[in-house]
Amino acid sequence: MERLITEQKDREIGFQLRMNPVGKLFSDTNYFIRLNVCTNPTCNCGAVNMVIIKEENFGTSDVEYRLPIDVHEEEVRSQYNESFYAKEGNGGYIQGLFKNGLTSEDWASLRKEYFISKFELLADINPDEVDFEFEEEHHRDPTLMFFYNDAFPCSEFYAELNGKNYIIFDTYCKSSTCPCTDVLLSFYEVDQHIEEKSEATLVAEYYYNYETKKGKIETGSQALVSSILQGIYHNYRDPDSLFPHRSQVIKSLYLKSKRAYDKVRQARTTVKISRNQLCPCGSGKKYKRCCLRKDEARR
Repeated sequence: MERLITEQKDREIGFQLRMNPVGKLFSDTNYFIRLNVCTNPTCNCGAVNMVIIKEENFGTSDVEYRLPIDVHEEEVRSQYNESFYAKEGNGGYIQGLFKNGLTSEDWASLRKEYFISKFELLADINPDEVDFEFEEEHHRDPTLMFFYNDAFPCSEFYAELNGKNYIIFDTYCKSSTCPCTDVLLSFYEVDQHIEEKSEATLVAEYYYNYETKKGKIETGSQALVSSILQGIYHNYRDPDSLFPHRSQVIKSLYLKSKRAYDKVRQARTTVKISRNQLCPCGSGKKYKRCCLRKDEARR
């Protein structure tokens, strides 16, 4: 089956998607595709609006079509969805064209655009506007490093090398009192762009100091690490400015989470809580069904 979408890479503009000529409505390649993604930085729902725009209308609100899709489930929503829009009518035709015509390669391109769009949203994230609760093991041990991807599931780096795909996860110290400027980069080989570390093969680990711009290989080969790093610096704008920003985001989120955790913990030790009362952690469950066993184990 012929693809509906063409990937286009431009050194100035970056990665973008273009419609292939299909039928009378798309008789040329003057149509570009953009994805309007969910702006929640901790969300990886995959539900987006696929917007089709004529090249001459770039920078305006004048769009030709808007189709709600799910890039994870590879599903095109109904034309009766409130987000669906067709400028010249033909709603049923457009919905059917994409529902029946998108190939697996097309969906792979849409997922790549989705992850790129979500990744770019994280560049200017304000930790004060994000609510994230760290697992108890991190509160018990402040020295445990933290995967940025665990808080922001669309934050991994992506690179291609010799026909293989790699995703790179960055891990940081979370203690606000620690002055370190290191990031642990974990390189995974994947069959396709995925976001779950458990579905990939770890091939290298690299400690990198973003202040001194020097690193140390923990596992893997120097040649592989160097080549993938070159891919990262080619694909992403100034990663050396992203690393310190991400480090500070994690430290800020952890400090906020730790204060809330300590407050709840102190309340448990100073106030006697009935087994049938609502748990003070805010889960909505009864204390005996929630944190009672944890508290008894700590005593």
